[in-house]
Amino acid sequence: MTGRFKALLFGMALSLVALIVACDIGGDPPAVTEAPSWPDEWPAPPLPIMSLQHETGPVVGDPHAYCWQFEGAADRVCEEYDIWSGVYEYPQIASHQRIPVIVEAEDTPTRLFAQVYTRQGNLMVGSSRRLSAVNPKLDLALSPGEYNVRLIGYWQDNEVSYEFGLTVPGRAALIGGCDRTDIEAAPILSLKSLDDPMRTAADDANRAGCRFNKPIASVRLTLHSDSLGSYTETFRIDPPSITFPLPLADNVASQKTSGPLPAGEYSRSMVAITEEGEEWVLEAGVLERVIISAP
Repeated sequence: MTGRFKALLFGMALSLVALIVACDIGGDPPAVTEAPSWPDEWPAPPLPIMSLQHETGPVVGDPHAYCWQFEGAADRVCEEYDIWSGVYEYPQIASHQRIPVIVEAEDTPTRLFAQVYTRQGNLMVGSSRRLSAVNPKLDLALSPGEYNVRLIGYWQDNEVSYEFGLTVPGRAALIGGCDRTDIEAAPILSLKSLDDPMRTAADDANRAGCRFNKPIASVRLTLHSDSLGSYTETFRIDPPSITFPLPLADNVASQKTSGPLPAGEYSRSMVAITEEGEEWVLEAGVLERVIISAP
C-alpha cells in the first residue's frame, strides 16, 4: 500500500507540473479557480492535497511526509521522503504577499502550519506559522532570496506535509545562525594565551557550529579592553563554506593584528564575512567575555 501510494502521489504531482509547463509554453495560463481533483485510484480515506494559488497557476507541492490511519489498517501508515528532494520550481512572489493555500480533503484540517527556510543553508526564517483551517492564506514578509516552504496539516491524529519553492527577486541578504550542544558551561571563557585553540570556541564545554545562506570566506575574532588593549585575528575559510564548526580547526590559516595582550578580562566578538564583505556577528550561544590567564 505504501509503495503504491508513493507512486500515485508523485505521479499526480508530476502530471500537474507538466500541465503548468504546457500552459506557460502556450501562453498565459487560465485563472485558477479550484484545486486539483482526486484521482480515482487514491487510497481511502484519500490523503489531503495541498497547493498554493500563485498568480501564474497552482504551485503543486512535493509530498514530504504523512502518517495516516487508513480504513481497515491496524495502525497508522507513515512515510517520509528526503527534505526538499522534489522541490525544483521557485516561482516569484512579492516580498510581502498573501498566498491562498488550497487544501483538498474530505474534512477541514484541525490544525495547519507553515514553516519557511532559506534554500541555501536550510535556515528557518522565523518560527512555525499557524494558518487558519478555513480559507487559509500564507502571509509572507521575506527579504530577497530563494525559500523552501513546508505546509503541515493535521486531521486529529493524522498528518500530511507538502513542500514548495518560492523566490523573492533581488539580492539576498546574509542570514546565519549558530547552534551548540546543551552542556552546562562556565559563564566566561578562560584562555591560556592568544594561541589557545579554544579562542574561537562557543564556551569551555559545548560543541557548536554555524550555518549561513551564503558561503563564508573568513571569520574575524576581536578581543578588547579599554584599559588593556585590543587584538584582532582573521581566519580564512578556504574554500568558502556555508558551515563551519566552533572552535575553528587548528589548521585554519589566520592573520593577526596587534597584540600581545596582558592577562586580564576582555570582551570578545566573532564576525563571519562573505567574499563580498557582508558581515554577520556570531551571537547566539557564543560567550562574549574571555579571560587570558597569567603565564
